[in-house]
Amino acid sequence: MSTPSTTPSSRTSLIAAGGGAVALALLVGFAVGLPEITGDGHSGPGVEELAPLPDTLPGDLISLLGTEVPDEVLAQFGGTEQLEPLVDSASDNLATLFGDPTAFGLYTKVDGSAFLTVTVAPGEPGLFVPDGAPFDADVQGAARGNLEVVRVDDDTVCSVVYAAAIAEGQPVDPAEQPSRTHCQLGSEGLLYDVTGQGVGVDEVVIAAEAVRDLQES
Repeated sequence: MSTPSTTPSSRTSLIAAGGGAVALALLVGFAVGLPEITGDGHSGPGVEELAPLPDTLPGDLISLLGTEVPDEVLAQFGGTEQLEPLVDSASDNLATLFGDPTAFGLYTKVDGSAFLTVTVAPGEPGLFVPDGAPFDADVQGAARGNLEVVRVDDDTVCSVVYAAAIAEGQPVDPAEQPSRTHCQLGSEGLLYDVTGQGVGVDEVVIAAEAVRDLQES
C-alpha cells in the first residue's frame, strides 16, 4: 500500500480511544497482539542480515535487555526472566510474518519514564490509520482530536494518541505529552516501526532514524 498523499508536517485529527497504560501492560499487549503465524514468510528486501539493534538510542534510551538498565527500572518491566521470552516470541513471529531479516527490541529511559518498542522488517510504510479513520478536528467539534496522524516527511508517518480531545474554543498546549506515539519510517526496502509512551514525535522519529542509520552504515 502507499502512504496517504499529504504534505510534509501536515496533521489530520482522528477519532480514537486514547489513554495511558503501564509500560508492562503495553509490552504484553504488543506481544499478545502478534499472531501465531504458520507457514512460510514473505521474501525480504534483499538484505540477508541486519546489524544488531544498539544498546542505546538518542534521548537517553537504553535497551531493556542491555547491561546499563538499573535493577529497579528492570523490575518495573517484570525482570529479564519475563522480558526475554516476550522478545523472543515477538522476533520469531515477526520473521514468520514478514520474512527475514527482522529485528525487535525494547527500550526505556534510565529513569524509567519512557518505553519504546522497535521493530525492523521488510516493507514500506503503508496506509497508516491504525487507531481510527481520518476526521478533521472541527468535524468532531474539537480544537484537537485525541488522535492525530502526522506526516513528518516523504518516508515517515506517525500516529499520535492523546489522553483526551480538547473541546472547541479551548487552548491547545503544544507541549502536551501524548499517551502513545507510533511512527513508521521506510528506507531501502526495510520498515522501521517504533512505538513509545512518555515520548513525542520528535523523539520517536530520532530513534527510528538512528536504527535506520545503523543498518545503512
